[in-house]
Amino acid sequence: MVFLETIRPSAHILGTEGGGFAIEGRNDPLLFKVRLSMIALGAFWSPQGDLKSPCTDEHRQFIRGIYGNDAEWAILCKMLERVGMKGRLNGPWNDTFKVTPHSY
Repeated sequence: MVFLETIRPSAHILGTEGGGFAIEGRNDPLLFKVRLSMIALGAFWSPQGDLKSPCTDEHRQFIRGIYGNDAEWAILCKMLERVGMKGRLNGPWNDTFKVTPHSY
């Protein structure tokens, strides 16, 4: 819960319309902590390649539930899209889930 609450302000700045925040692409140095945090969550949520995770659908429902409602989750996903990580918390939840090489 602490992890998710540290991400919430960034999600609301970057994931809402008219945030007025300039982003210099996926390598923006101001976003490195947000990207590292979300890469870690993504690796747990839907591992890629040879990675394995104990995350289950029950874990995912719990995480989404403590983060807030569907509107909050949509803001988080929109933030991921703006920082070049679209789709990382969506899709089938298994090791065969593929994203583009630049989606992390």
